[in-house]
Amino acid sequence: DDISNDDVSPVKSLLYHKKDLFSHIAQLLSNNTGGQDEQHVDDRLLEVIARKTIDILDVYQEQPNILDPHLSEMVAPIVTFLMNSKTKEDRDSLQNRALFRLLYTFCKVRGFKVVLRFFPHEVAQMHLTLQYLTEYFNSPSSIWEGNYVLFLFLSVLVLIPFPIATMLSEEEVNTMINMA
Repeated sequence: DDISNDDVSPVKSLLYHKKDLFSHIAQLLSNNTGGQDEQHVDDRLLEVIARKTIDILDVYQEQPNILDPHLSEMVAPIVTFLMNSKTKEDRDSLQNRALFRLLYTFCKVRGFKVVLRFFPHEVAQMHLTLQYLTEYFNSPSSIWEGNYVLFLFLSVLVLIPFPIATMLSEEEVNTMINMA
């Protein structure tokens, strides 16, 4: 069930796609609990759902402001989920890669400045974000969309006025500088 730009006009499509968008995002945010065989099926399903969601969002490139009333409800849970990934395995999962692609698509369609408003602006996130970025950036399975989103998140955090030396070690500051 592919979505093309010719199927539905963006103005009419929000009502048409709203239920699907929220349903797909909820599915992408749910945790897999199956065994090894079920995990393989879930991974393929995850990729299909992510692709469908991205295809729906691409419809809005001509009139992205149509998404604005619902953007917070769609973006904030994804960011929260990603930032709550505690282990390296969770951070490097197929689920997180799909969510990074989805966040990148929101940035592509609506613009990164608008999407950044829904990222947390708390100094406490600095250490976690830098750790996440360092692990993800050096991972062989990282995707460029993930790096893009993490650097955007870091760009929000470094604008917060606080003495960075009190939050991060010298090594972490140097790592951040070297990655930029």
